[in-house]
Order: sequence, then structure tokens, then C-alpha cells
Amino acid sequence: MRISVFLDSIGITPDCSGHSWTEVCDGLQAQYASIPLEQRREARVKGRMLIREKSLEVISAAIIVGPSQPKRSNRPPKAAKGTGKRLQKCDRCRSWGFKSIWDSQEAAEEFCAGTKDLGLNAYPCPHGNGWHIGHRRGQNKLDA
Repeated sequence: MRISVFLDSIGITPDCSGHSWTEVCDGLQAQYASIPLEQRREARVKGRMLIREKSLEVISAAIIVGPSQPKRSNRPPKAAKGTGKRLQKCDRCRSWGFKSIWDSQEAAEEFCAGTKDLGLNAYPCPHGNGWHIGHRRGQNKLDA
């Protein structure tokens, strides 16, 4: 960010093109290195004065236009491996977060069989929303 402020302070438009921030930074460094030593010194002096007057974030936000970020699409919930589909999350059951729901006992057991954790078991949701996966009380991954 500083390099873009240094370049802008001496009237050179910073080249902020690139598909990632790494490419943007590499391009700015190459642009800065291509100007003569005396201009670089002047750019540092003027740029530092601007940074002290305002802040680096304020100044660089007006100068830098970063790489465009692709918009995230709203993805449906992931399905479990195999034929059994994991539905959404149970709105009533939690452990660390809301628990996933499987539509059938077979689908939940198929998921358990596909994991390396031998202590997982399928059990019915106490609220009738489907089937959950969990460990038996007192049993952990190493006990199985």
C-alpha cells in the first residue's frame, strides 16, 4: 500500500492490475523499481508526509482498486457421500453448532461407515426431524 501512495505522491498513477493481491503488489514493486533513484527518494518523502497527515488506510483506499473478487453463490447444503443425503440443520438440536439431519437411518449409518471414526452412531432426533450422528456417551474416537 505504501508504494502506491509513494507513486501517487509524485504524480505517477499506480498500476493496480492483477488477478490477486500478490500480482498487484508485484506490479507496484516493479513500477516503483523502474523509476529513477532521485524520484524514488522524492516519492518516499512526499508519501510519508501524506501518510502522517492522514493515515495509510485512508490514502491508499482512495488510490488502490484491488483485484475483483468473484461473488459467492448461495450453495445448497452439501450432500453426504453415498446415496443418503444430509438434509439441512436441525433447528432444535445442538452440540457445538446445529446438528445435521439425515432423512433415514440407513443414510446416517452409511455416512458413519464412510468415515474413519469408528465411534460414530446414528440416532433418531428427539424432536422427530430425522436422524443425527454422534458418539455414545463415554465413547470417543480412540475407544472404538
